[in-house]
Amino acid sequence: MENFDILVNTNIDVEYGDKIYKSKIQDVEEDFISLYLPVVDGEYLLLKINEEVDMIYFDHKRNTFRLTSKVIGREISGNVRLIKLTKPYKITQIQRRNYVRVGLVDSVEVGTKVDDKIAYTKEWVTDLSGGGIRFISKIQHNKNDEVYLKLEQYNKNLQVTGKVVRKEKTDDGRYLYGVEFTDISERDREVIISNVFKLMRKQRELT
Repeated sequence: MENFDILVNTNIDVEYGDKIYKSKIQDVEEDFISLYLPVVDGEYLLLKINEEVDMIYFDHKRNTFRLTSKVIGREISGNVRLIKLTKPYKITQIQRRNYVRVGLVDSVEVGTKVDDKIAYTKEWVTDLSGGGIRFISKIQHNKNDEVYLKLEQYNKNLQVTGKVVRKEKTDDGRYLYGVEFTDISERDREVIISNVFKLMRKQRELT
C-alpha cells in the first residue's frame, strides 16, 4: 500500500479477545517490527510465538489502518519488554470519510448551550463511529446546531463537540439525530475507533 508507512514511537492498538491493548512501535526493520509489551488497565498481553495478531495503527499523518501480523519473538531491551512481529501482511486503511460504524444500545450525555451554560440530558445511542454518532432524543435540535457530548469509552470519559447533520422523526414522536464530530482530539478518536472494532468482534462472535 503506497500511503502506508510504519514509524517508530507511533501508537498501535492490539485486539485480543474482548480487549484492546495499547502499545507503541519501538523499532522498525526490513522484515519485522517491535512493539512495547501491550497493556490495558495494568494487564500486559503475553503473546505466543506464531500467534496471529490483529491491530489498529494510527500513523503520523492521522491515517488509521487495520493490520494483521504474526508473533516471531520476544526480547528485553534494558528493563523494557518487547514483542517482535512480522511486517504486516494484511493492511486495510480506514477512510476518514467512511469510518466503520457499529450499531449499539448505549447512553450519551448531550449538551446544548443555554444562557452561556451547557445543559445536559441523557440520550440513547443507536450507532457510533470515529467520525460521529447517532442518538434518539425527545429534544428538538436543528440541522447545523452545535452539541456537546459526554461519552464513556474504556472507562474513560470523553468530551467532544459535534454538529447535527441529520434529523429524522421517529414513529413514537422522538427524533433520530446524526451528529458529526467537529472538535475531538485524535487520541479520543483513536479510543472510539478501537472500541468500535471491539464491539464488532463481540457481535460477530454472537452470530
